[in-house]
Amino acid sequence: MKKVLFFVCLLFSLNVIVSCQNNNTSVKTTTQQNKDVQNKENNNSKAPASKIDSQKNEPLVINNMKAINNRPTNDENYSDFKKSKNGLLYKFHRLNEGPTVTNMDVIEIEMDYFLNDSLLFTSSTYPKQFKVPVEKPVFKGDFYEGILMMHPGDSASFVVRADSTYIKLWKLPANNIKPSDVVRFDISIVSKEDRVAFGQKLYEKKKTEADKSRTDLQVYLHDNDIVERPRPSGLIVVPIIKGYGPKATSDDKVRVHYTATLIDGRPYKSTRTQNVPEILTLSNLGKEYPRGLDEALHQMRVGDVTKFIIPSHLAFGQEERAGVPPFANFVYEVELLEIIK
Repeated sequence: MKKVLFFVCLLFSLNVIVSCQNNNTSVKTTTQQNKDVQNKENNNSKAPASKIDSQKNEPLVINNMKAINNRPTNDENYSDFKKSKNGLLYKFHRLNEGPTVTNMDVIEIEMDYFLNDSLLFTSSTYPKQFKVPVEKPVFKGDFYEGILMMHPGDSASFVVRADSTYIKLWKLPANNIKPSDVVRFDISIVSKEDRVAFGQKLYEKKKTEADKSRTDLQVYLHDNDIVERPRPSGLIVVPIIKGYGPKATSDDKVRVHYTATLIDGRPYKSTRTQNVPEILTLSNLGKEYPRGLDEALHQMRVGDVTKFIIPSHLAFGQEERAGVPPFANFVYEVELLEIIK
C-alpha cells in the first residue's frame, strides 16, 4: 500500500474539504455506424475486455458548462462518463474556466481512489496538505491525462485500466488484476503553484530543518557534558557499563534491551516498557530502525551498556514518520544481553 501511494511527495497542512453530491449524465450514441458496430459485437457475443472499452469517444466540452457540486456516482458501467480519444473515462462534477494545469505545476489535491468499488486510498486521513507534481502521461488514457484536463477548483472522476495503472504507473505487479478491472480516481484540485518556485521553497524549508537539527545536536552534547569524539560516520559512543563477553559481528543475532528517545527527550521505542528483550540480526535490522543502530551494535560486547547518539543522517534523514519529524536525532541506550549463534 505504501507504494501505491505514489504521490509520495510533499506534504504540509490539509485544511480544505470538498463536499459533493450525486449527478448523472447519460452518454448518447453519435452515429448510426457506432450502433451498427455495437450490434455486430452483440451478435458475436463478445464482451469487452474492460468497462472502459465499452464506452464511446466524446470530446471534452468546456464552454457554457456550469459548476456541478456532485459527488462522483459509482455507476458500475460508468455509462454517464465520457471517453477521451486515448480511452480515459472522465466525468466533471465542477468545472472552471481558464488555463488548465501543466506538468510545470505542483497541485494541492483532495483525492480518493478505488479498485473497482474497493477504496484503496483517501487523502482525507492525511493531517497535512497533499501535494503532488503534475507529470506527463505514462500511458494512453492514464490518470495524468485527466489531471491535465483540470483547472484549480475543478472536481472530477477518472476511470482507467487497472492492469496498466498497476504495472506502468505504480510499478507494481498486477497479481489477481483482471482485464475488466478499473481504478477510479475521485479528485479535486485545491490550488496550484509553479514547480520551480515550489522546489525552491521546499529546498529552503529542508535546509532550515537540517541546520536546526545540527544545532540541536550540538546543544544536547554541550548540555549533557558529552565529550566523546564522533566516529568517522558521525555516531557518538558513550560507554556506561563495560562488559567482558564476546563482541557481536556481522550476521549475528543479538538479544538486547534498549530505550530510544528523540534528542529532545520524546520517547520513541523501548523494550523496558514490557520488560521483553528484542532479538535483532546485525547487518539486517530493517527499515524501522535507524541505520546507525547497526553500527552501534557492532561496537558492543555481551554485558555492555552503552549510550549511542545517532545523528539524523544515520537515522531517517529528511523522512517524516509518525511521531518522528524530519532530520530527527536519536539517543539509544542499549544493553547487550546475549549473542545467539
